[in-house]
Amino acid sequence: MIAVFDACTLLNVIQVTLDEKYISFIRKVYGEFVIPLVVFTEMNQNKWKNDTDSDHRDTIDELINKDLFRNIDHQAPVKETKFMIKVLGQIEQNGEFMCIGHALNKSREGKTDLGENLHKVHVFTDDMPANSQFSEFYRSNLAGSILDSIDLMTIFCLKGFISFHDVIKYCNSLKLNYNRPASVLIRAFKDYKENTSKVKSSKQDVILSSIIDVLTDFHDDVVDKMQNLISKPEYKSLVGLPAFVQPMLGEFLKSNFRAKIPEINRRIYTLTKMVYEIK
Repeated sequence: MIAVFDACTLLNVIQVTLDEKYISFIRKVYGEFVIPLVVFTEMNQNKWKNDTDSDHRDTIDELINKDLFRNIDHQAPVKETKFMIKVLGQIEQNGEFMCIGHALNKSREGKTDLGENLHKVHVFTDDMPANSQFSEFYRSNLAGSILDSIDLMTIFCLKGFISFHDVIKYCNSLKLNYNRPASVLIRAFKDYKENTSKVKSSKQDVILSSIIDVLTDFHDDVVDKMQNLISKPEYKSLVGLPAFVQPMLGEFLKSNFRAKIPEINRRIYTLTKMVYEIK
């Protein structure tokens, strides 16, 4: 079988596990492991996007630029790209788009028989909108399946590489990975709040406490509450917040993590109750 990976999936696997053995597992399962060039570029562009800590940066950088480098496919699937634009319209030719193009190309190849790879190509994406956008097109072309990183861990478990406990641990760690911007923001606002030279009024102190509480509780309405809080004059009057706070806060408010975390919880339930011979 053949695996084609997008950036968010590989980044999730790398950032959660911090272990090269999971990359070796991919190579054990799949005869061909493909990373489109644009995906590799996106990985390097986004590898620090939600993380200001430096504890694991060397490990992450080595896993991307050493262990994964040899799996880059530098050849763009030109004919498939043109066909996709014709069928799907002028959509953004990002990593997910190119993954489908590469997968479509691979599904029509074969060493002994043209098309022997029909339905044998797995595209891995943790991008829920991309999955929805391309799933019908991909299914109609009989290229294979669109899977995510939890599916990948399930495959590893069924192959005997990791335990069922490791799969559940990955799921829970993935939730924390999606929450990482919130954790970083909480730390930044706490540090700022404790700096008495920067907090000039009791109203500023209250708004900071409210922001920290909302990010900590992390309910479904976290975005609405945060947007309300940062629109208040008390927040806008804050001076000297770390430079990364505003762009990270903007990305946090635009992200679709609220859909992802309940989905991961659902997957944990189904893994526990519905998957044959995984325990």
